[in-house]
Amino acid sequence: MPNDLRAALLNDKKTLEKWEEITPLARNEWICWTIHPKQQTTREKHVARVISELKDGMRRPCCWIGCIHRKDKKISPSVRGILEKRDWSN
Repeated sequence: MPNDLRAALLNDKKTLEKWEEITPLARNEWICWTIHPKQQTTREKHVARVISELKDGMRRPCCWIGCIHRKDKKISPSVRGILEKRDWSN
């Protein structure tokens, strides 16, 4: 788990409890959604939204192209093209 997301979760007991209630796949989606942005300011906003949205009862990120770990849905050709262009090494 990224250090910034870990710190945010550890700083909010209610959100940490929600985090522990969701499935490992849902956690992976939140992690992927958090590390996906290239700009630090966007990433910080994503971390803040994880905390806010988990508190609000969301179990997965909404309106996102998808996590590479998700196996229950086929990725559309257009999304596959976007993901193939992404540098996953960082």
